[in-house]
Amino acid sequence: MSVHIIFPIEAAVLGDLTSISSILFLPHAVRVLATWLLGPKVLFALIPAEVIAHSIWGLDFSYPRSVLIPIFSACSALVGFESLKLLGYNIYPYANRLPNWRGVIIAGIIASFFNSITGALLKGEQIETDQLFQVIVRFLIGDITGLISSMLILILIFRMINKLSLRAG
Repeated sequence: MSVHIIFPIEAAVLGDLTSISSILFLPHAVRVLATWLLGPKVLFALIPAEVIAHSIWGLDFSYPRSVLIPIFSACSALVGFESLKLLGYNIYPYANRLPNWRGVIIAGIIASFFNSITGALLKGEQIETDQLFQVIVRFLIGDITGLISSMLILILIFRMINKLSLRAG
């Protein structure tokens, strides 16, 4: 969806930086939710998925540091969750505990900061020096808006399912 709908609209409105960063990046929500559910073992799936996705999005792997971009992207959500865990907030799901959605969003925001800074720095060879801050900000905005919009959509879907199951039962 992002490649065929969101990216072309952004490129038309905001210019050529869309090929480097997006202001509505829905895959960040996938990284965050997958990491929340699976923990560190998610990297076995996320790293290959990120390599494939970055290849589709046209990442130029001829730059030496570009090879690290999908790896850092895949690790970003884990950095967010593990940072909270180090601070005493383990928000991974457990059997007898309700999901901590605020914690998931906070971990996603931490992940976005990590992803934004590392992504922009690793793409430094492809970015003009005066555009670096703009790219970092767009990464942040894209990841966070992608996460929050996905979470809102999921909440609405789960509420509709809940209402439908109450009517049927």
